[in-house]
Amino acid sequence: MERSNMAAPLLYDAIAKRGRWLGPTLLWLLGLGLAWYTWRKTGNPLIDVGRELYIPWRMQFGEWPIRDIFHEYGLLSDLLMAAAFKLFGATLQIFLLFNLTLIALFCWGLHRFTARLFDPFSAFLVTGAFLALFAFNAHLDGAMFNFASPYALEAPHGTVLALILAVLLWRMEHQPTPRLALGAGLTLGAVALTKLEIFAAAACMSVGFLLLMALMGRARILFGRVGAAFAVGVVAPPLLLFTGLLTIATPMEALRMTGGVFLQALNMDVTHVNRTFAESLFGLDAWRVNLLLMAGGTTLYGGLIWWARRIARKQRDPARRAGLWLVVLCLILSVGALWDELILRTLGSALMRALPLINAIAAVWLGYRLWREKDLRAPWASAALLLFLLACLAVPLMGRMLLAVGLQMYGFYLALPGFLLAVLLAAGLTPRLPAWSNAAPSWHRAFVLAFALPILLGPLQRSVEGYRLRTEPLAEGANRSYYFARSLTPVAPILNQTLHKARAYTTTEQTLAVLPEGVYLNFLAQRSNPTGLINLAADMRFFGGEERVLQAFADNPPDVIVHVTRRMWQYGKAAFGVEESFGKPLMTWVRAHYTLSDRIGDSPYANEGFGVHIWRLRSATGRPADESPPLILLPRATP
Repeated sequence: MERSNMAAPLLYDAIAKRGRWLGPTLLWLLGLGLAWYTWRKTGNPLIDVGRELYIPWRMQFGEWPIRDIFHEYGLLSDLLMAAAFKLFGATLQIFLLFNLTLIALFCWGLHRFTARLFDPFSAFLVTGAFLALFAFNAHLDGAMFNFASPYALEAPHGTVLALILAVLLWRMEHQPTPRLALGAGLTLGAVALTKLEIFAAAACMSVGFLLLMALMGRARILFGRVGAAFAVGVVAPPLLLFTGLLTIATPMEALRMTGGVFLQALNMDVTHVNRTFAESLFGLDAWRVNLLLMAGGTTLYGGLIWWARRIARKQRDPARRAGLWLVVLCLILSVGALWDELILRTLGSALMRALPLINAIAAVWLGYRLWREKDLRAPWASAALLLFLLACLAVPLMGRMLLAVGLQMYGFYLALPGFLLAVLLAAGLTPRLPAWSNAAPSWHRAFVLAFALPILLGPLQRSVEGYRLRTEPLAEGANRSYYFARSLTPVAPILNQTLHKARAYTTTEQTLAVLPEGVYLNFLAQRSNPTGLINLAADMRFFGGEERVLQAFADNPPDVIVHVTRRMWQYGKAAFGVEESFGKPLMTWVRAHYTLSDRIGDSPYANEGFGVHIWRLRSATGRPADESPPLILLPRATP
């Protein structure tokens, strides 16, 4: 690790001298603390995690995604989770432990690798940022987008594999062997079995690496046996999956299941997406503000690095340096404590919005410096190559969010590579550049830490607050989770009562469907959905329409149907079952063939509140159907 011949600032000096145990110990304490505090606190029980539990559970009974159950992604994550369920049992507890294991392994690899390539301080900062912002991130509105309880397992799995691919490509420049090339190809092929946008970004990174090697006159090392090994590796995972699926499916079904992530994208119809939602998703609803934040965040990021260099080059007196560092740190933390909403959120939003521009500039600048350098044996050049690969991965990923890059929603995986690059570029690479040879890297990193801490603590504090409100228990035993305790809309108690009724009305051999989505109840009740359409919010809008859904329910009518409140504001629709284009024909069919047995909470047709209607198949009850749609709101609880 580089050290200045002067005394380092106090905190950095402590981490540097005791970095072998202090940094990892602090990270373990942070990770264990967050894991304990967030244990069993999941997202919306009707929207998040249900599919990730239901599909691996049903795979044990011969039901496969894409063939029997509608599925939008590849099969790799489902196979891994199904194996975990087979070994340890199909419970929410195993699901959470599986994800925590992935977080621990990723943190271990991230810290170990960055500590060797950069320094212990950079490893400490980047791993701590991952834990605070991405691993356990939570929102106050009930949504859950993080690594601990992801809405789609393919998101964290694909992102981690793409980052591993970046490391393997980086090593291939140093050791262009067929063995490494085969490993890189296998990793890229595995990414193809997760999510389409991650595979596209990983492929762009591979192409960027090849182009850089060509510009440097070193492309020949990637051809011959090395190139052949890489190509074999890319096709091996899909081919192995296809071969294995032939034992349980026809060749055409196996092909659809192997290439499902691509075939579903080709069939997707986005014409029904509400324009307002699409504009907000890409940040186009306030594009002027977002562009201003992007420009301001990029300027702020570059200015901080420049300012840190200026101060690091001018500091000569160790005592003065330590004193100035403490003053700067105290001032920044004080400002953050006094004006969290005004200062920290604005700074955080600006820096997150600026990530695409920062990464694009970094890709061009790093590529140019590496092309000019030619020789990558210098420590700074080797580190710069890895950051160049991260930039090539990050820019296409963040293209899905365009001007709305942030930690919210899909940012927990789309923004991760770009965020890692920004941290490592500021804390790890710039002190290694030749132009910084007469500057004190210890001071620079302490300065970066002073600005990073309050920006990282802001989102962490909001996540802690979001988890603190999750105190209402749902289900029991190994499947127990906690959701928001809301006085006006007690979601968890309503779902607990619904779960009790669903179990009472059916046996384990009978079936249950939750409309428009809520397959988590199927998993908790251990009742299957006979239609294979487990999320009508996506199935109906994108892949087949109302006619396909009606036919599926007519061919395989569930014994019990649970209709829950679900307002699709992102599609410009009211609650499910109200409008002709969003569930009304299906609910008309339900009223013709089912009996309304229970009304719990508010009406699921209402524009506010939360409620459930339970319908039982008429042949099972012998009672006439309820022909009138239940549109009356039930009395609501008082706070």
